[in-house]
Amino acid sequence: MSVIATVTLDSGCFLTRKPDAVKPYPAEIGYFESEEGTSDIKVQIDGREIASNDLEKLGKKCVIEVRRMDGGNTPRKDGARSSPTFHDSLLHITNLYNDPEMDSAEDNFDCVIRFDSGYFYATNVKDRTFREYPKQSDNSLAYDNSINKKVVESIAHDVAIYFRLEDGEWLELVRDGKPFWSSKDLGATETIDITFGADESTVEKFYCQALRESRDSYWLPNNPDDPPPSCSKPPCNGDPGTP
Repeated sequence: MSVIATVTLDSGCFLTRKPDAVKPYPAEIGYFESEEGTSDIKVQIDGREIASNDLEKLGKKCVIEVRRMDGGNTPRKDGARSSPTFHDSLLHITNLYNDPEMDSAEDNFDCVIRFDSGYFYATNVKDRTFREYPKQSDNSLAYDNSINKKVVESIAHDVAIYFRLEDGEWLELVRDGKPFWSSKDLGATETIDITFGADESTVEKFYCQALRESRDSYWLPNNPDDPPPSCSKPPCNGDPGTP
């Protein structure tokens, strides 16, 4: 009997596909840790929350792989696929700044989350207001209700990645090549839900620190809310496909 596994990204920045990437394309997402004391990864098995010290923090300057493992203990690498409207539902940094050269630098993030398989789709799609905040002499941002604002319509506030795990398959989380969590022996019979969180402390990180170029002002989403996922500079996701 198959198990439905869903990985949810509360935020993140889909990185531009590398020039030397070959099919089947993976998806790579830049991510930041939440504030100290907040778990970055939460897991539920059949609706039951699983506590583990290994899931507390993402780590710094690392690559985290979300692997779909087959019965032969081999990771599936059939590529990251997405719904036909997925890319259109992402917030595009290039559109936010009306600059086709705007993008985010991989090294500016705490870590990169990599998927070599999985079906991506947008969830919690709604409008979001952004305001332009000038940078001050001390590098802080000026919060002023009179400053410029723009409404970006119908963008994803979360991204979900879907897996249908067949008998003998499981999900595994790997940091820099070393597994640190697995669903293999947790007895899932119906669902596995993994969430990569992003609290309010990450807003300026995703929309200021992540950018490749330093700027005199930055567009930030209104609080309170998790910062919505974004796209660095197309192409930033895997191939369109079906679950």
